[in-house]
Amino acid sequence: MILKIDRKVDSIDLSPFAPLMEFHTARHLVDKAGVTHYRLLAYLSSQLPPSIVIDVGTCHGASAIALAYNKKVEVITYDVVDRVPASVPSYKNLSNTHLILHQDFTVDLLPYTLQNAPLIFLDIDPHDGIVEADFVRKLKEKKFRGVLLLDDINLNDGMRKFFTDIILPKYTLNGYGSETGTGAVIFDSSYVTLEISQGNLI
Repeated sequence: MILKIDRKVDSIDLSPFAPLMEFHTARHLVDKAGVTHYRLLAYLSSQLPPSIVIDVGTCHGASAIALAYNKKVEVITYDVVDRVPASVPSYKNLSNTHLILHQDFTVDLLPYTLQNAPLIFLDIDPHDGIVEADFVRKLKEKKFRGVLLLDDINLNDGMRKFFTDIILPKYTLNGYGSETGTGAVIFDSSYVTLEISQGNLI
């Protein structure tokens, strides 16, 4: 499977989902690609066949909403706490998103279908690069074959070192993801790979 990243990402319209983020801030969900990563997530999701995708670090649900853009995709989103009030419209109103809470999250909690998930998005605190490196190592052990998208790879020295040290094909997605840096790691290019019109292979 080849997932394309090109300027068609700019045509993604997430404004119909904005009411699901009004309790927090809807503005970031509809920001341009290159400012936030949400249009990129939705664009990649739109190219997927019916499948399970994984969102690690739910927070207020914006990434889960973006991944759920393709109604044929089932989004499993993980966090250690639920940050969304039960009384407000949110990603929980989407039939293809499912929240799993666990205070001691590990890769072992991911579904048994992990190997066949085409896409995982990782955006977790404290963004020190240490937790992320452990996550990548465990994905290798579990024989994950898809694409791992990472947010905040330029946020600090720890994250920059973590991304630099990954010894798998990887891209920086400048202009498509977030201002703090979005990266992509290819675990098995015979299963899922990226075709990027403008990106940096590292």
